[in-house]
Amino acid sequence: MEGQREARIDVIVPVYRDLALTRACLDSVIASGGNCELVVVDDATPEPAIAAFLDDLAAQGLITLLRNAGNQGFVRSVNRAMALHPTRDAILLNADTQVHGDWIARLRRAAYSQDRVATVTPFSNNAEIASHPHPCQSNPMPASLASMDEAFATANAGKSVAMPTAIGFCMYIRREAWQQAGPFDEAAFGRGYGEENDFCLRATALGWQHLLACDVFVYHRGGASFGQETSIRRQAAMAILRKRYPHYEPMVQRFIRKDPAAPCRVAADLARLANSGRPKVLFVSHDRGGGTWRHMHDLAELCLEELDILTLRPAPGGFLALAWLRPGERLELHYNHRTQWEGLIAILQQLSVQRVHVHHLVDLPEQVAGLAQTLGVPMDITIHDYYAICPRITLTGTKDRYCGEPDEAGCNRCLKQWPRPTRLSIETWRKSHQTLLARAERVFVPSADALMRLRRHFPRANLILAPHPEPRLHKEGAFGRHTDDFIRRILVLGALSRIKGAEVIIGAARLAACQGLPLEFHVLGTLYRGAAAGAMKNIVLHGAYDEAEVARRIAAINPHVAWFPALWPETWSYTLSACLDQSLPIASSELGAFPERLAGKKARIRPWNSSAQDWLDCLLELANDTQASANEGGAVAAALPPLGAAMPFCYAAAYARPIGPARPGNRAALWTACVAHVGVKPPGLALRQLAFRVLIRLRSTPILSAVAGRVPSHWQTMIKCWVLGLAAAAPRNHRGS
Repeated sequence: MEGQREARIDVIVPVYRDLALTRACLDSVIASGGNCELVVVDDATPEPAIAAFLDDLAAQGLITLLRNAGNQGFVRSVNRAMALHPTRDAILLNADTQVHGDWIARLRRAAYSQDRVATVTPFSNNAEIASHPHPCQSNPMPASLASMDEAFATANAGKSVAMPTAIGFCMYIRREAWQQAGPFDEAAFGRGYGEENDFCLRATALGWQHLLACDVFVYHRGGASFGQETSIRRQAAMAILRKRYPHYEPMVQRFIRKDPAAPCRVAADLARLANSGRPKVLFVSHDRGGGTWRHMHDLAELCLEELDILTLRPAPGGFLALAWLRPGERLELHYNHRTQWEGLIAILQQLSVQRVHVHHLVDLPEQVAGLAQTLGVPMDITIHDYYAICPRITLTGTKDRYCGEPDEAGCNRCLKQWPRPTRLSIETWRKSHQTLLARAERVFVPSADALMRLRRHFPRANLILAPHPEPRLHKEGAFGRHTDDFIRRILVLGALSRIKGAEVIIGAARLAACQGLPLEFHVLGTLYRGAAAGAMKNIVLHGAYDEAEVARRIAAINPHVAWFPALWPETWSYTLSACLDQSLPIASSELGAFPERLAGKKARIRPWNSSAQDWLDCLLELANDTQASANEGGAVAAALPPLGAAMPFCYAAAYARPIGPARPGNRAALWTACVAHVGVKPPGLALRQLAFRVLIRLRSTPILSAVAGRVPSHWQTMIKCWVLGLAAAAPRNHRGS
């Protein structure tokens, strides 16, 4: 065994098409060095440039070149290369991969770490059950292959887990296993796909095992070998494997379900996070989506190069979810706030979190409010609504309309009538938030109206006027007038609850129908009492929308006016931003941020408690006015108190300024921290797993098996990952959902 550990090995790369991918692969192998011979099989490439490139490498002595007289396919090419040196171990490597560092030594170490290891597979961005960060998905190439591989190498040095089969994109094969199990089955698997699984299962039957080397990461583009044939070949291969090895799919599903490599993926992510060189900021928030989460994602996007943003949010069952808010990342740990609070604090300290930014505390346990003090770091707070003033959040009373902000006696009467009454008096509630806001270094408030309301209650807080940054706004199909249209289309946008004026909209539409007015109300999003509204001829329900498509969906409706009859003082309104981005004329209530945001725009502002008739008159006037004049907004602006700054706060210029350079984390403790908590499954996952087991059983029946065979492979992968909860935590749909 010792002699084998030092023996030279063959790195076998079959090549057919794509010079750029082939060059990148072979260059990376040559650059990495190692005690290997690079054996390249030219499988009768139709591209002269590839043939010339391989001839040049062979002439330099950098590769051993085997050339097939005709195209033989992957299986025969590998079998030919494996026969070249009958005593050597080998690594099969696809030509659309890239490697880094001492990858060969690490794969070899795993291959001889235990008795009777037949194959070793590394992690990759595209390797089925060995994929990272999202298993069973094709992930994009990491920004830096070197950094990714080094993170796996340092975080998981010498670690491996047993897996049911190797993945053929990069597959270390011990020669003894090859000799005992025999070569790839050329007759059954033709030009390729599934041959490595068949080999592995034959080796398993002879007492060999297969390992995932958790300290190696290899980039794999994927889909380059067979292109459009991939799905057909995959289905054909799976039919053979199911017939030969009925236990194969259940065995793979058990591996996915148990996910023994999860601690190693998390450890590598934590290492990458700790080694990023960027300061760490923790965002604390609810998990209700909406504008709060939209702002958090926008701010994280704005600070992408300067900061690493972590989020802490509530999860079912008394858990807290800690996640890395960065595109493409999956890192998420779950902590029971009653029994694992110390572990959460420990990992935040080990990652050297330098600032806590509280966005919301609703649904969170009480100790989260003191998190910044516990960590000994500064705290920021962003005001998204009026939770600090009142536990009802929106300054609305029992009838879901603006309460008028009565005195404390009136507030206490209202709280007693609330379906979820609090034991705290309004005085105690505000005092606790006064203490919290006074501790914050910065309290960001998105609108002057909201700042004015908060200043009345929290004079000691450092309130800063800071309009939300909106990096994703774009001018896509800006508004055009509709002078020839008889029907005036009124757009109402978003998730329209009672406090956002849902019943006002329905009442106005009903009155417009009675009067025969040429108005259509187009609801893009969701509407309270939508079923009843859908029966009305002049209300058109367009359904929920994805944030990325809002401009296109608005353009398709081609509205004359956008309407915001809100019954509470909104602090910002992203749906208003979407309409302003399209240069739409706006009709809105006078409450909240609307007047100041509409100053100088084509708009009409009405009292929030206007009658349905008043609103109809306003909408018709604005829709019919082809020369709609700008709303001056002077009276609103004059009523605002001095804000203490000549210009509003600019996130892009000033948000990260006081945070300072990154501090080194306690990397040695990260593995212990992630092992202690990565096994905690998000509540509800067990139900998904049960559903998946049922799905697998149904799929194995003759009828559904034939049906499933016709489903494209990428759809099968999406369904599998969705059922198991393996898909990425995509940014929430912040509007219209």
